[in-house]
Amino acid sequence: YKKNILIKVLRYIVPLVSTLYVVEMLYEIGL
Repeated sequence: YKKNILIKVLRYIVPLVSTLYVVEMLYEIGL
């Protein structure tokens, strides 16, 4: 049960974090 919640949380957080990472990279490049 707890594992299921953890997987749902990870599925929500991972795309969010990767999006923020890409946005930061674009700012570093100077877009």
